[in-house]
Amino acid sequence: MVLFSYHGIIRNRGLLLDFANFYDAGRKAALSQFNTLYDPFALIGGSAPFGNMSFVSAPISSFAYIPLSGLEPVLAARIFKIIATVCLFGALILLFFHLSKRFCQKEERVKFFAIFSVCSLFYMPFWQIYWIGGQTTPMVLLLLLIALVLYGKGQAILPAVALVLAVTIKPFLVPGLVLLLILAEARLRLALVVIGCIAATISVLVVGTEPHIAFVHKILSESGQLQAPQLNSNMLSWIEPLFLSIADYEALKSMPPGLKLMTIALRLLLVGVLIALYVRLRRTSVPDMAKRHFLVIVAIFTALIVTPVAWAHYLSFLFIVPMFVFANGAHFPKGAKISAAAVIAISVFQHPFLLKKITMLFDAGAGGYLGIGNWNLLMLMSTVRSVPMILAFCLVAIWFTSFIHGYQQMQVDRVRQPNSPE
Repeated sequence: MVLFSYHGIIRNRGLLLDFANFYDAGRKAALSQFNTLYDPFALIGGSAPFGNMSFVSAPISSFAYIPLSGLEPVLAARIFKIIATVCLFGALILLFFHLSKRFCQKEERVKFFAIFSVCSLFYMPFWQIYWIGGQTTPMVLLLLLIALVLYGKGQAILPAVALVLAVTIKPFLVPGLVLLLILAEARLRLALVVIGCIAATISVLVVGTEPHIAFVHKILSESGQLQAPQLNSNMLSWIEPLFLSIADYEALKSMPPGLKLMTIALRLLLVGVLIALYVRLRRTSVPDMAKRHFLVIVAIFTALIVTPVAWAHYLSFLFIVPMFVFANGAHFPKGAKISAAAVIAISVFQHPFLLKKITMLFDAGAGGYLGIGNWNLLMLMSTVRSVPMILAFCLVAIWFTSFIHGYQQMQVDRVRQPNSPE
């Protein structure tokens, strides 16, 4: 994993992809050009932008990239990837100790460490960030895991801070935050409201109103665009090609209303299934920590289901699901473990350059970045992309009883009382 990270850091791949929008956002923030923050073609201080990638984070988050903007792009990209790598390893270490301490029997922890390490190495959503110039996903993953662990312990303020920061960087997480505002304990709801209002007020005072209006327009316009399904790792990405031809993708800019309504209905149905499972868990005899733990997982899943496009690196947030299965191996049947292993194995096909090679091999006439002119190949690739998320959802929905058994054995920190028989 260290060698893989080192190789990804020193290679200057994808500088004009995702890294470009963070780098240019930092340049604009340094010059207070917030009114053009969401215009990828606007001049920056009279000079051309480094790239033409759209910035889709909240306006206030652009300040985090100011230190990078003063550096030469290649050096800035390497520093950016080093920070992402540190956050990724930090997130993996936090997740391992959390799962091994709470769910894994002592005699099984060495075995779980081996499984966890191998799965981390082969889970491509973690590592493909190096080939798109770097990403903020590892930072957000660390924030979400901090919220998961601390909220599980009953804390509210620090988890709320972590969640608000995560949503500021990745606005697609808003549906999950809304779910927490509805179903979480009162302490977390209050903390989210207060900290969210403080963050919003500071952002408007510092940046101004106009950039926030542009930000909302940007989010709405991108969510309405017809995206290439072979780049979409959402569990429903395979549905669009069933109803659209290659000619439709070339001619249409947005999804037909009927198809859009159908996908929205399916997304709401899937979210409803997760909420029903959470309600069922609340009625069982599991520790309160387990209920809070599962609610955060449901919130993350909800955000990934609701967003029209889940980029491959977004699947990093679902790594906890197959790892939960392996940490609680005694409570899950063989079929669940095979499915968990399949999530890891099939994730290899999330790598963008592997998909590009496959496209060039089977569709030599394709144009553009991963452009596909063969409907059969388009359907196959969009289906393969959706499989890891489908399997992760099935692990929760089909083997939910096993989740309950794992949560019932959850090890809870106990405070020794003066009169306790212990």
